[in-house]
This record gives sequence, C-alpha cells and structure tokens, in this order.
Amino acid sequence: RPILDEGMGVRSSAIAAAAAVVVTIVATANLRHQLCPAAGRNTRQRPGQQQTQKTSGKRADYSTLRLLRQPAAVMRCAGRFRRARVWKEKNEQCTERALAARCFLLCTARMRSAALQCTGAELARAVAGAVLRQAGLLHLPTQALRCALVLTPTFAAIPPCSPWGAASGARRGAMLPPLSARTLSTGLTNVATEAHEPKFLQAVGMFFDRAARHSGVTEEVLKHIKSTDAVLSVTFPMEKDGRTVMIRGYRAQHSRHRLPCKGGIRYSSEVDLQEVEALAALMTYKCAAVDVPFGGGKGGIMINPRDWTAAELERITRRFTLELCQKNFIGPGVDVPAPDVGTGPREMGWIADTYRNFNPQDVSGAACVTGKALSLGGVRGRNEATGLGVYYGVREFLAFPEVHTRIRHHGKVEDSSVIIQGFGNVGYWAARFFEANGAKVVGVVERDAAAYSAAGLDVEQLAQWRAETGSFRGFPDAQRLIEDNPMALLEAQCDVLIPAALERQIGLKNARRIKAKLVGEAANGPVTPGADEVLRSQGTVVVPDLLLNAGGVCVSYFEWAKNLSHLRFGRMNKRWDERSKGQLLALVEGNAGRPLSEVERRQLIHGAEEHELVYSGLEDTMIVACNETRQTANAKNIDYRTAALTNSINKIAASLAGSGSIFTHA
Repeated sequence: RPILDEGMGVRSSAIAAAAAVVVTIVATANLRHQLCPAAGRNTRQRPGQQQTQKTSGKRADYSTLRLLRQPAAVMRCAGRFRRARVWKEKNEQCTERALAARCFLLCTARMRSAALQCTGAELARAVAGAVLRQAGLLHLPTQALRCALVLTPTFAAIPPCSPWGAASGARRGAMLPPLSARTLSTGLTNVATEAHEPKFLQAVGMFFDRAARHSGVTEEVLKHIKSTDAVLSVTFPMEKDGRTVMIRGYRAQHSRHRLPCKGGIRYSSEVDLQEVEALAALMTYKCAAVDVPFGGGKGGIMINPRDWTAAELERITRRFTLELCQKNFIGPGVDVPAPDVGTGPREMGWIADTYRNFNPQDVSGAACVTGKALSLGGVRGRNEATGLGVYYGVREFLAFPEVHTRIRHHGKVEDSSVIIQGFGNVGYWAARFFEANGAKVVGVVERDAAAYSAAGLDVEQLAQWRAETGSFRGFPDAQRLIEDNPMALLEAQCDVLIPAALERQIGLKNARRIKAKLVGEAANGPVTPGADEVLRSQGTVVVPDLLLNAGGVCVSYFEWAKNLSHLRFGRMNKRWDERSKGQLLALVEGNAGRPLSEVERRQLIHGAEEHELVYSGLEDTMIVACNETRQTANAKNIDYRTAALTNSINKIAASLAGSGSIFTHA
C-alpha cells in the first residue's frame, strides 16, 4: 500500500500478490484443509493419532500470534514482490496470475513449504477470497485486501474460513467498499490501447516532460510544478441495508501557486488516488492555459451512485464534506470543488449547505463550491459551459490558415462533419452547438451503441430517444446503428472527431485507422502519448484537452466571482445600457427620418443578460488561449499540446518566482 500511494507505478495486482503471500505465511496451516484439498492430503491425520506441530502448524501458530501484528512483515514481503514486478516489466505479456505466482515463488523455501502442493496462483486466489471474508481479524491494510480481488472474479465460489468464523462476529456486519479491478483504467479505457502503453497518470507526466524541454524553466522549479502539494485520503462508515459499508474518498491539491485550488468531485467505483492526482495535475495546467487564477485540485468518492438512494447519497456527500472541513480542504479561498462524473448541482448544493452549517460566520460561504443550482447561487450558462468551450476551441483552430491548409479543410464549422463519442453533458452540448452553427453531426458513439447518418443526426431527437429508452438502439432516424462494436465509428471518415467520454479512447490499436482531420479532446486524456504521435505523423491536428475542455472551469470562475461579489452579472448595468442605447437610437431615427418598429428597437437596445455575459466571457477566454497556443506552436515549431503545456509551465513558474518560496532557501 505505501508503494502504491507513493505513485511508483506498482499495479494493485502486485500489491494483491504481496498481500496473498503475507497471508500465506501467517495462515496456511489453518486454511489448507478448507482451501487446498490437494495440500490437505499430504498432511492427513492418521486415525487415533494427534496432529503434530513440528512444521507448518508451528509456523502458523507463530504467524497468527506475531506476524499479523508486525507491519514489518508486510514490508519484508514488499521487497520480494518488487523483484516480481521487475520480472513482469521484462515480460509484458504475462498475466496478473502469473505475477502472483512469480511473487510466491520468490519467497523463501520455508514460506513455500507451508503451501505444500498449491501453485502460486491457486494460493493467492484461495487465500484472498478467505481473507476478504475475514478482514475484521487481519491487521493488514484494507487497500491491499481490496486489491486482492484483481487476481480473479470467482471468489464467490470459495467457502468461508471456519477456523476464524467464530472470532469475527464483532465485525461480521461490516463489508468492504465497492470494488474495482483497475488502477487507473477500466476495461472500457483499455480497448484501444496496447498493454505497454502508459496509464493516465504516467501519460500526464510524459506530456509534461515533453513540454518542459521547451519551457526554459530550471529543473528545480519543474520538480516543484510537477509534484502534488497535498493529498487527503479518508475512510468513513455508512450504513446500507443493515450493514456497514466503508466509504473511501480522496481530495488532491496539485498546486497552490494560486488559490483557491479548483477541481471537480466524481462519484465512481473506479476512483483511486492516482487518477485523482492525474486529474488534479491537469486542472493546474488547464487553469494556467486559460488564465483562470486557480490552482489545480480534484476529488472523488469510490462508490457507484446507481447503487445508492438519494438519501444515502446525501449522507455520504455531507459526511465527505465534513471530512474536508475538518482537514481544511474546502473553502472559498482554499479549495473549491465542482461537479464531475456522477455528480451535479444536487450534490454541490449539499456540499454548500454542509459547509455553511460548519462555517456560519463566512459570508462568502456560497463560493465554497461551484456548479450549484441557480436558486443556491449558481450562474446561468454553467451547465453547457464545457460543451460550448469545445465548440469555440474547434472553431478557432479550424480558422487558423496553417490548420485548414494542413488538413485540407475550408476552415469553417459550417458544413463540417462531426463525430462525437460520449453523449453525456459535454458531448450533448457540444453536439447542440455544432448543429446550431451549421455543422452536421453525422455520428454519436456510446458504450452500448453508436448512431450514424451521413446527412446529419437530429441531436435533440436523439437525446430524447435515449432519455426514453436508455439507448440509441432502434433510433428510427439513424442511417446505421452499430451495436456489436460502437468504437468502430471513431474510425469513420469525418472532418472533426470529438472524444468526450473517457480517457485512453484512442491508442496504438486504433490510432492509424482514425480518418478525422481534426481531433478535439473534450474528455480528459482520451489520446495516449503513442497515439498522439501517430495522429500527428498522419497530418491530423490534435487540440489538447487542457485547452479545449477548459470551458467548465472558466464558467466556474465566473460563478465563484459572482458568489464573492454577492451580485448577479448584469444587475447593475443592464437598464443603464438599454437607456443609453435608446437615446442614441432616437437620435439616429430623428436624423434618418424613419422610425424603427418595436421589434427592431428591442433587438438594438437589448441589455445583456447573465448567460449572455457568461457566453461572451467564455468566448473571449477561449479565443485568447487558442491564439496564445498557436503563437507558441509556430514560434517553437511544436505541436499544440506541447505548446499549451509550455505556456502553462511558464505561467506557473512566473507566479512561483514572483511570490518567492518561504522556508525553502537557507
């Protein structure tokens, strides 16, 4: 567990292998008759003869009494599974079970003899299943026990361990948190990638290192920028159906060079510490790229929100907020969460209310979180902000002469063909804005089906059909529906491809088959480093995620500023603007000798509403950021991702240099 938490790249399955070996040492003699019948035959007790304690029984007794209570035992085993990890790196195609077996074989002969005839994989599988049922007795890290499930999905068939059954009554009602067989990526994020491609956190680091070479920033400052400032990991109990479930939550503050830190909170059974740190790092670079004065942060709770009722989700949200308050990981000037996967305005409202109850003296408490409902201090335009930012970014890049020359495109959104992967909030609104501005949304990809029409899909009808049926299946206006392999639609011919779903959707397996002229990363990390190089070598323009999907944090910044000012945008100046325009228009009418109709007058003197000001601010932000990225890319002859990251690194370094560093230098 310490190695995993320190981000050294050890997969949770390796931790599981280590946990299985430790448990093997401490409990094989007690478990072998229940879990390993073949081993039991070798030590079968003769009739009328008592069991001796010369070998394995004696070891089991020693282990039960002492090794379980010695954390050093876990760390001694860590050295052995590190050797197993090195072996796995040289044998990339080996399975996780093979890794477990290798780790077991690296143990001493004394340890192996306790397992008798069981193979490493069988032993790890069997012991992990029993341990997970008896977790209340073991003094081993819960994370290691949870990770043991990576080894096999068939633990349910293993009978419970009777020698420990009676002793575990005190904690029999407790069960482990929802489990996930991934470190950073689910099966959906591995479909397009090769086994040797880096995971999400590693990919972010690789992109950073590539940009750092063009930044001119010293190595010491780069280390400071790249590292995560602070991480909070909490565990708390929650009752569900008469049982106690342990809930795991994380919050990472990647950089506090500007405060507050900013980043969403996601609810997903696939949340883990490395994913949270990677997303927090992206938020730091994203905020710097679009000149939003925040540091980067991210949070998550390891639950599947579909498994919980609204009342249970409220209790979980409020308890997690309490943990953040107690550790000073939330506040208008400290850390400001926002919605993410599995969360929305409802959860943000619960967070704001909980914070206000624990900080009643904070008059700006509403600014502790963004993405709230309008009735709780939200801002108009926040819901569609990320999708609108995607549209603005793609529009700007298509208009650059060097871009539409390279990809042989007319340079306008109008009449461009667009394929979008993911039809959640970002994908839906991006499709809406592309369609409203003359583009043809020819394809939409979801995990269970994909809809295609060369003439263009009706986005609103498609969204309504999916809301009613839960899928694209049977949509009558689609020219073609792909159900067996929806991801294949990513490889169809189009002008613009928008991956707006998960990370690692374009990898080395499918990058060479991508025919889109421009790829706009609306999701976080949808293109792996290897695939990025392949796409650029093919002449495809890739607009990076830290720039293209920054619309959400831009409008979150507007909401935060609104909450601090306690004033709705446009409230002070709308009528004044309309009155001034009316007087000017009356003068023009008098000189022209022709009065305007009432409709014409209202259109000309209309004062800006809040959502119009938000749209205007977002558009200006995206235009400026896109042009900065273009200038750096042209000046240094580098790709747009490297250029955007280079700009971010230089801005963060300038901020750190300007503020100085307290207690660092002698």
